[in-house]
Amino acid sequence: MILRLLQGLLSGFVAPSLALLASCTPQDRTGQAIGTIQSSLVTGMIVGPLLGGFLAHFFGYRLLFFGTGICCLAASLVVIIFVEEQFAAAGGKKRSGLGQNLRFVFANAELRFLFLLLVVLQVSIHIVGPFLSLYIEFLAFPRIT
Repeated sequence: MILRLLQGLLSGFVAPSLALLASCTPQDRTGQAIGTIQSSLVTGMIVGPLLGGFLAHFFGYRLLFFGTGICCLAASLVVIIFVEEQFAAAGGKKRSGLGQNLRFVFANAELRFLFLLLVVLQVSIHIVGPFLSLYIEFLAFPRIT
């Protein structure tokens, strides 16, 4: 459980990748770039479990675990070696802080409802994940050979 907690704490890559993408993309193409990466993330969440299930069935969890680790290491090396952040502080614009943004969200009834709906949706999607593979294994489908 502690290792899973550490994985969750150390594996957040969506927010930094979106921030890097937004800072490196020309301003007139930022929306398209962020939409593309968000679509890719959703596609991965849909296709990933299906493909992972097939691969685990044919190759086993151990090989799949090490293969995933090698892919993550390769992706990390590509980012470390090839990605260069060109940070330039925005002049003149006052940036809002987290507290100010949260106050804005919770002061607006529609945004508050949307925020709480997103929280409930994310919890309901992710709470099933750890139990789903165990339940499917419990069903004991006959092996295809």
